[in-house]
Amino acid sequence: DEAIAKVEESQRVRATPEAEQQLRDLKAARDRKKAEEAQKQARAKALRDEGAALQAKGDLAGALAKFKEAQQLLPDPKLADHIAKVEAALKERQTLIDQAEALRRNPQSIACGKGLGDASALADKLEKVDAAKATALRKDIATIATATASGLVANQLDFAKGIPCLEVAQKLDP
Repeated sequence: DEAIAKVEESQRVRATPEAEQQLRDLKAARDRKKAEEAQKQARAKALRDEGAALQAKGDLAGALAKFKEAQQLLPDPKLADHIAKVEAALKERQTLIDQAEALRRNPQSIACGKGLGDASALADKLEKVDAAKATALRKDIATIATATASGLVANQLDFAKGIPCLEVAQKLDP
């Protein structure tokens, strides 16, 4: 814009065909730059919107990819903060899934008592990030709790532990 103003001033003093062409070229370049910037802003907004829609559906990995693409196109400190939060949520989700899978691979670690409570609490946390995996984990926990309780009651080892364990199993998988 400053260059255009200078060329326009020189045109007023002494108009030449070269100066007129230079002025047209400068204005065209300015207009192209503005159009490119508007396109970049529109594309970044579209990517942020796509990311938000994916995040709302629970697709954090897809959302993160869109947010990062938007950030690369048009850096924004608020978006950078949001990206960090989504990355943290993805990491937490993976940690919960890993813990649930470890429990499912090692069911002996779930017994009536603290282990059952811990497993149930893990299923509750997992529910917030992956409902299907939480449901599967609850079913596994209930099956293990029922088997453990049945063994305790059937062998008359410990009715006091067996009955509450059955109650928890019933709550987890009615």
